[in-house]
Amino acid sequence: MPPASDEKPLHQNLRPRGVIAAAVAIAGIGIGWWVLGKHEERGLSPVEIEALGTLPSGEGVEFASGEVLTMIASYRSRDGKLCRNFETHRQEHITFAVACRAPMGWHAQFEAKVVAQGEIYLPDSGSIEEMHAFLATLGPILSPADEARALAQ
Repeated sequence: MPPASDEKPLHQNLRPRGVIAAAVAIAGIGIGWWVLGKHEERGLSPVEIEALGTLPSGEGVEFASGEVLTMIASYRSRDGKLCRNFETHRQEHITFAVACRAPMGWHAQFEAKVVAQGEIYLPDSGSIEEMHAFLATLGPILSPADEARALAQ
C-alpha cells in the first residue's frame, strides 16, 4: 500500500482553475458587451430618420419641437454602409451623432452630448474626441455628388 499523502489527485487541483477561467471568461464577455453597448444604436426619431435619408450635408432643418438638426458630412464605412455625421440642437443641449444605414434602416452608432451653460459647453455624455476617433474608422468624407448618389440608393 502506498504511503498516505496530503496531495490531492490532479483532477481535483484543476477544479479551482477551471472555475476561475470560466468566471474570467464570463466577466470578459459581460464587460465587452457593456463597452460595445455604449456605442450601439440609440432610438432615432422618425424626423431624424427622414433627414438622414434626404438632407444634404451642410444643410439643416428645424422641427416643430424647436429642435434643429444639421447634417455635417457623409462617409462610407469599411463594410460599405452609408454613414452620416449630424448634430441636433435642443435648447441648451447639443447632440453630436453618427448613424449608418443598414438593410433594416438607419441606426445611430455614436453619440456625444454637451450642455451649454452660458458661453461654456460642458460634456454630458461621450466626448468630441471619441466621436473624431470613431469617424477615423470610417472612410473619407463623401463628395456632394457621391453623397447624392448614396442617398438615392
